[in-house]
Amino acid sequence: MYVRDTSGKRREVTRVSPLELSAQGRAVPDRTGQRALEAVLRAAVDIRAELDEALSDSMAVRELWEHYRELLISLGRTEGTLDRYADVAKMFDTAFGGRRLFEVSTSVVEAFLTKACHAKGP
Repeated sequence: MYVRDTSGKRREVTRVSPLELSAQGRAVPDRTGQRALEAVLRAAVDIRAELDEALSDSMAVRELWEHYRELLISLGRTEGTLDRYADVAKMFDTAFGGRRLFEVSTSVVEAFLTKACHAKGP
């Protein structure tokens, strides 16, 4: 099964059904796979991307641009590059700015980017 961690990266997680014993001590089969599914979901919660100390799941999306802009400047990006990125950051701010990072799923962002690509071009 593939799950997305908080960074949006898809990871393959495999779990087997946890052993469950009957009153007689015999193994009870997981016919529907529910125990295995629950094990996968528990494992998915444990998979977390290491975030920079300045970032947290509870910060607003609009705050990301400030951190990313600082990174771009430290990497020596030109003003033209910063301006182009700022335009995209404004689009994200309009769509998601007030939401917390954990409130914006990767699939929602992918849908937004697809619409933006069709409306404005690559």
